[in-house]
Formats: sequence, C-alpha cells, structure tokens
Amino acid sequence: MEDIKRISFRNILNTTQDIQEKVLEWRNLDSIKSMMLNQNSISREEHKNWLNKLPENNRIIFWVIFFNEIPIGTINLQDIDLENKSSGWGFYIGDKNYLGKGLSKLIMQKFLKQFFEEMDFSLLVTKVLEKNKIAFTLYKKIGFKAVGEETIKVNNDKIKMFVLNYTKNDWKLRNHE
Repeated sequence: MEDIKRISFRNILNTTQDIQEKVLEWRNLDSIKSMMLNQNSISREEHKNWLNKLPENNRIIFWVIFFNEIPIGTINLQDIDLENKSSGWGFYIGDKNYLGKGLSKLIMQKFLKQFFEEMDFSLLVTKVLEKNKIAFTLYKKIGFKAVGEETIKVNNDKIKMFVLNYTKNDWKLRNHE
C-alpha cells in the first residue's frame, strides 16, 4: 500500500501550462479517445476554451493524477449533483509508461476514499463502452454494480455502453467501516 501514498490529485487549473497541454495530448491519443463518448480529437483552441470555462462550471471537477510527482493521467467528476450527493466520473492513465503496473486500482481506491469520506458524496456513476473490457473488469472488481445498458451513437456507429453505480454503502461494506 506504500504506492497509494505516492498518488495525488491536483486540480488541472492549479497545474502548469505544460501539464495542461500534456492532458490534451493524452486525450487525443487513439487509445484514450476511442474509449470516450466523444471520440473526436480536441483542438488546442477547444482545450483552452474548456479550461477557461472550468471555473464557472460547478458540475465538473477535473484533476491531474500524479505518481511520485509525475503527471500520469486524469480523473474527473462530471454531472455533479450536490443536492443528491451524486456524480458521474471518469479517469485514465495517459502516460503509457505507467500502464499495466496496477496503478489504476490504487488510483480508484484512493479516489473512492476521497469521494465518499472527504467529499461526502453518496453515489458515483460511471458509463463504460462495451469494448472497454479492461475498465469494466476493474470496476466490477472494485465493487461497482451494473445497473443498466444504453446504446449510443458514436461516429455513426451504434455502440453498447454499460452504466455502473458505486454507493457510499458499497464503500463502507468493502472497507469494513
């Protein structure tokens, strides 16, 4: 568990321009954008506009994931509903040097603790494309429950997407609190 202490999350707005540009590079990698609901490439101008609008949007929080002070990926909340204490989320490791090292599970564990204990949310929802079997398997291992399926249109193709939930109660039961 020593590795979990070497993981940190920093709001993207509190990072350097170089790191913000690195996030854009990661997001535009085929391996990452092919697993997104929006699979279009993002331009520098679109990214800059998105960053400029982030402070006004109270329904999104976007962090850069650091491991040993090195930026390796991103994690975000979207569709934040403070009244119902729920949110959607997503994350990825963008630096290929950190893939396949077991960090995704540690990132999720650290983030879930922050989400349910520190931020005091009650429900985390994720949507996973059917072809993203690695993410789906990891979510199920952590304890997410499949609650539905949707068919969406991506680039004129119909794609199946799974909806999974993880509750504060799931978190407590899994962590014996």
